[in-house]
Amino acid sequence: MLTTMMRACKNRTVLFLVAPLMFAPVVQANNVFQESGGIVVMEVESEAPTEQWSEEQSIGGFRGQGYYVWRGEQFFNPASAGRGTISYRFFINTPGNYEMRWRSYIAHGNLGSDYNDSWARFPTGSNIPGQHGLNGWTKVFQGHLNEWSWDALTVDFVGENIRQFFSAGEHVMQISGRSFGHAIDRIALYRYEDMNFDPARFSDLPESTRSGSPAPVPQPEPEPQAEPQVAEPEPSAPEVVAQPVAEETSASQLASPVITDTQVYSSTAAEIFWGRGDASIVSYDVSLNGQLIDSTNGTSYFFDTLAPGSSNTVAIRSVASNGEVSNEATATLNTLSNVFAGSDSQSASDSATGGPTSPQGASVVVYSSTAAELFWTRAAVAEGVVGTDVFRDGMFIGVSPGNSYFDNTREPDQQYEYQLIANDGAGQSSEATVVTE
Repeated sequence: MLTTMMRACKNRTVLFLVAPLMFAPVVQANNVFQESGGIVVMEVESEAPTEQWSEEQSIGGFRGQGYYVWRGEQFFNPASAGRGTISYRFFINTPGNYEMRWRSYIAHGNLGSDYNDSWARFPTGSNIPGQHGLNGWTKVFQGHLNEWSWDALTVDFVGENIRQFFSAGEHVMQISGRSFGHAIDRIALYRYEDMNFDPARFSDLPESTRSGSPAPVPQPEPEPQAEPQVAEPEPSAPEVVAQPVAEETSASQLASPVITDTQVYSSTAAEIFWGRGDASIVSYDVSLNGQLIDSTNGTSYFFDTLAPGSSNTVAIRSVASNGEVSNEATATLNTLSNVFAGSDSQSASDSATGGPTSPQGASVVVYSSTAAELFWTRAAVAEGVVGTDVFRDGMFIGVSPGNSYFDNTREPDQQYEYQLIANDGAGQSSEATVVTE
């Protein structure tokens, strides 16, 4: 609307036409799901399909406009994960511990153990002490034929929940193809400490509101991981992490790990070994000098960044499938002062290759149809071994800086032969050591 104003200026009348100021509204991208009441619900088709993800509607009972099915190759090795990556952005208003579930369907085959999984990862999430830790792309599976299922688990024959801590702000979840014929309908995140999961309710919930994000994507912050479990503030970071664990496990009935061996390899590298123990144990929390640093499914842990000539306290806690955490088992690792190989560094070398001695005393322990662990005796420090290449049926699958290797990429109902080759700092390799089940 124009407003007419008249102003006298000496002998003339000046006419002003004044228009009110008009401001264009700030436009925000409508692609960020907003958490409300501790819940985020995202239809999988809300983002465009990529590569061999196929949008389909032939299976009844889906929500939204359809669902996605992976119709590409099968990518079982974590090193090949990430094909057909789709990203879903969401904004957390209520920070805390969240569990991810997706509603999926086995759309190929007639077994609940096949064609039942996809990869998922949370680049901006943080692992939660006492919960199964995620490390990049994680296999997420279910086991129900001929029905849409909200089961979303990891670790074969154990079934660990997919849980992460999310700070306030914008985050991202990604999925990628793993098994041909695995269909995903919708994805949900919820604060599992505040509510029970009801499949019927989450199937009927409307999709979360999408709006612009009021804040940039935060980087993962290790400090908030322990905050939901801390009863009272402590003065230092190591005490903040250790305090809730001690309180939770003071009356634990879960057996502590039994430490079987420790090995010091150099001024910065050492390894600790323990027994697997109770069948209900699914992972182990590893602490160094009072600080929780990692979670592992294996029964050994390799440290390669210790200070030369230092004394280090390592604590291992068992974690059961129901979330119970044991009391800690501790050991001390005293690293060497700086070590240099002498003139006799080849004295124990393999005469056939001129390289280091082949790994000795090798054995394999099979934990499940998809998981096993290899153990061997590491060569002397004087030989300068820097790593051991691991092969399965002649195919390279990884390298170990210590003297154990955890393999969780096995196929069910298969027996394998492993080969171990030690490498030194000069680029020389040992003869292969063969390990059979």
